[in-house]
Amino acid sequence: MREVWAEAQKLFRYPTGKPRLRGAALHSVKDGAAVAGNMLVKSWRNPINAQARRRSIYYHVIPRVLELGRPVYPPVYTREVAFDDWSSKFHEALTRKIGRRGGDWCWIDDFGSRGCCVYFSNVAVDGFKLLESEEDVRSAFADALNGIRPPAGPLPATACRCYPRR
Repeated sequence: MREVWAEAQKLFRYPTGKPRLRGAALHSVKDGAAVAGNMLVKSWRNPINAQARRRSIYYHVIPRVLELGRPVYPPVYTREVAFDDWSSKFHEALTRKIGRRGGDWCWIDDFGSRGCCVYFSNVAVDGFKLLESEEDVRSAFADALNGIRPPAGPLPATACRCYPRR
């Protein structure tokens, strides 16, 4: 997992400037120890905080997508859906179709920068193309994360959602 974090740090370098921070205090009930400090705010609006979010998403999702540790590379498919073609009904139908085939899926909202959203899945459904290698998957996922741009108005809860089957 350290390799994945090192890769995330290389892909999503912090720009210059000041991050948005908030104070936090942590206390251990078990041994009575306490520590106080500043933590990064989970925000897409500040460039440094946005890069931290991208790093975190990449670090947590890539091992699940690639099923790291398995001897065989699992198939990963991707599809870009243009803003004009996307709707909540389309999203629901597509994810239901993936679910019926026993697949997992993840989507990244790049509407603000590229006018499309990107879906990743481990099953082939209409319009999805196979990413041939592990490197292609990493590259496509990092590219999609780099495309996340917050709108000027209120933000959605998250710009990336992953739903593994239960």
